[in-house]
Amino acid sequence: MAKPNKCISVDVAKSLQEKWKDTRAIEIEKGQGYQDTREFWYSLEDLQEYLDYVKEQSTAQGITKPGIRIYFGAYPKTSTKKSYATLFLAPTKEKSAIM
Repeated sequence: MAKPNKCISVDVAKSLQEKWKDTRAIEIEKGQGYQDTREFWYSLEDLQEYLDYVKEQSTAQGITKPGIRIYFGAYPKTSTKKSYATLFLAPTKEKSAIM
């Protein structure tokens, strides 16, 4: 399989991560009072299972161009846990052109 066209290099990825840390992580840490989560890990198996589910449900609903939207979230703070960042995936579909 050929590498997808939208893949970025390791150097570009490192540069993007550094830019995020330099422009956002510092402010988040100041506001929260601790270093927040800034990376997430999912197994390929879990991601593939979710993508297969979205494809199946989209086909059943007649959605021809499904997609995935990635949202930032934050867990609620409790007396024993900090309010760390998280992310979640949501199925979407391509918008229809307005006429």
